[in-house]
Amino acid sequence: MSDERWDTPSYRKVSARIGEKFNNLTIIDILKERNKDKQIVALCKCSLCGGTKILRASKVISSYYKSCGCLARYTPEKYIGNTYNELTIVGVSKEEHSDKAAYVVCRCSCGARKTLRLSLVVGGKTRSCGHLKAASDPSQYVGKTFGMLKVLNVVGIVKHAMTVTCLCSCGIAKNVKLTHLIHGSVTSCGCKGKIKNPEDYIGYRFGSLTISDVVPDPRGMGRAVVLCHCACGKAHTARLSSILNGDIVSCGCGKRTRDGITTIANGKPYGVWRSMMKRCYQSKDFKTSIPELKFLEGKKETNSYQNYGARGITVCKEWWNAAVFIKWYMDNIKSGESMDRIDNNGNYTPDNVRSTTAVMQANNQRARKDGSSTGYTGIYTQGNTYYWRVRYDNNLMTERGVKSLLKAIIDRNLYILENNFPNRLNTPKEKCEVGLLASGKDQRTWQVSLTDKSGKTHLSERRRLKSNEDKILINKLTKSLKCE
Repeated sequence: MSDERWDTPSYRKVSARIGEKFNNLTIIDILKERNKDKQIVALCKCSLCGGTKILRASKVISSYYKSCGCLARYTPEKYIGNTYNELTIVGVSKEEHSDKAAYVVCRCSCGARKTLRLSLVVGGKTRSCGHLKAASDPSQYVGKTFGMLKVLNVVGIVKHAMTVTCLCSCGIAKNVKLTHLIHGSVTSCGCKGKIKNPEDYIGYRFGSLTISDVVPDPRGMGRAVVLCHCACGKAHTARLSSILNGDIVSCGCGKRTRDGITTIANGKPYGVWRSMMKRCYQSKDFKTSIPELKFLEGKKETNSYQNYGARGITVCKEWWNAAVFIKWYMDNIKSGESMDRIDNNGNYTPDNVRSTTAVMQANNQRARKDGSSTGYTGIYTQGNTYYWRVRYDNNLMTERGVKSLLKAIIDRNLYILENNFPNRLNTPKEKCEVGLLASGKDQRTWQVSLTDKSGKTHLSERRRLKSNEDKILINKLTKSLKCE
């Protein structure tokens, strides 16, 4: 190739970069011969493996190439255990990344873990999890607020990490790692989530643990820590919030199983109390002087508030105290079940709440507002035919072909009472006369009749009186059909 063909302005511009390093590649020379696509190529030396390779010059200068290809040739597992600057590679990331590059899990000298690109770690472009950048000028964060913490001054390097003194909005000062503030892993001195008046729970039992005393937080974060006595006889210290949420139910002597002690009272009575209060009171108009209920103020109205608080459903005053409610919950709600209001138009009171399964709760819902609804629980219509259904413990019984709505009401109520199911009974909304018909030949065969305002009579299925208990059944049925 003649000098006139390769000695061009582009070639002279690239030749001026000889000796410069781009990522892990150093340009040793610019070749006079171009590649098959007539592009300028350079001879480069890789700082990772020490080898040389001819590469397209423009992609080397633009940092498109990070190495000679050794990072792609060798598996990332080869680098596990190696330390580069502040980072030690401890594993390989199994997540799929859009750039299809190798990513590894690194442990920084400050203790943080982070997933980073292998080429950037090995090449030295990424030297830490980010704390070196923060430590280079920590004074820039003085006066700034992160969550509830305001940075007051810089303490310095403590245990390989830049540490600052912060003032929490609750008035407590605390030393915090600067990287924890920047990443958002620490937002308060520990006062967030504190339980007010932990002494109220002394003497109560949760799972196998009975709370006997309140002790100081061993970590100095100001959280409520209690001393408990397990049913096995051992003493155990734990955070009160973990006990109330059902995360800790023993000293460790019991295995955490679905049907074991971890499912006592559905596991989380404290969470049930908060959800109940939210759906009844969390609105823009709610104000309170009770510290335990301050979490309801200034929050966005929940979606369930329209179906509870907006309808006038309230919680009795004694249950505003979480400790009182939890005590009642533990004593009355069976393992594996949840609480349900007997009258779903009534309030949350001990007299109107029972222990039920999920199926029983579904049967006690209000009538749906759709085209097939008749306004009665468990009764719907298709055309001129009425259907009634009862669900209990995943069993479904449906009677078809009933032409009368009132007959469907009678038969459904009778089926529920005969089987002693806890499902909700229906009462006719229009004024009706209830009567009992007995066969002339056999006085033990009976039917319930319901006469509507037009004078039409609707009869239940015939039943045979077997014992005195059937008389009680008849009284319950006729009572459920009488309009107020």
